Amino acid sequence: MAYQLLQRLCTAQLPAEIVQQADIDKLQLLCRWGLVEADIPLAMPERGGHCYVGHAIVMRVTPQGRAAAKRNTRALPDGVIVRTARRQSAPSPFL
Repeated sequence: MAYQLLQRLCTAQLPAEIVQQADIDKLQLLCRWGLVEADIPLAMPERGGHCYVGHAIVMRVTPQGRAAAKRNTRALPDGVIVRTARRQSAPSPFL
């Protein structure tokens, strides 16, 4: 998931090089959402998908990215991320 990559980037020494094609796809989403700033290589069409020409370089995690990584999330073993719901207090019967 993209948020797992974001959490890894928050603790990584930057600038960081991203080599895996799947991680570059996730990084592209994080950039689009304004959570990181990175140089993404060009994507070339390939049978059944695309292939990046080169590696991506992450320059920084934005303040919004750090806040998103710190939110109450936990990763499940199969890679699914579930956000812990905040408890809402019941309305007071005395109001």
